[in-house]
Amino acid sequence: EEINLKQLHGLEWIALIILVFVMLFFHLMSTNHLTYWNGFYERNSNLIAESFSIPDIDPLSYLGKPLAFSQGYFLFDAGLQWLTGLHDTQLFALILIFSDILFFLSVLYLTKALGFSREKRVLAFVFAWFSLFILTAATLSPRHALSFAMFLLALGYFIQKKNPIITG
Repeated sequence: EEINLKQLHGLEWIALIILVFVMLFFHLMSTNHLTYWNGFYERNSNLIAESFSIPDIDPLSYLGKPLAFSQGYFLFDAGLQWLTGLHDTQLFALILIFSDILFFLSVLYLTKALGFSREKRVLAFVFAWFSLFILTAATLSPRHALSFAMFLLALGYFIQKKNPIITG
């Protein structure tokens, strides 16, 4: 059974709205969204978006050595840049909202696969959200929240289907 936005319970909608509001409100109070990691991701994403190719070398890191970092985050950012035409803060806000909503839905999907009731699913989301890693990822590094959401979706799919080959 899948999670459908039209079938969300009122408590689930309230939790989702609070999540998006808190994540965006936090950034109204901060000076900017740039951390060391976000600067690194956005710089390399801009390199990909501008050149339409994956760079072999990051000119500002790795001391000129070939880039050995996974390109997934960079390609996700660059792809959204190409699709929307957004840059910098606006692109960050879009990724923040998308990844936090996906994280919320993935927690609901996993807990539904585990057989939790609606109230327990929302409570599990609140507990997961209060973990320092997720709270930091959801506010400052949405790309990590996105990858963790994908992990939870795969785990929930594995639990429901019990098929490790398709889960990956």
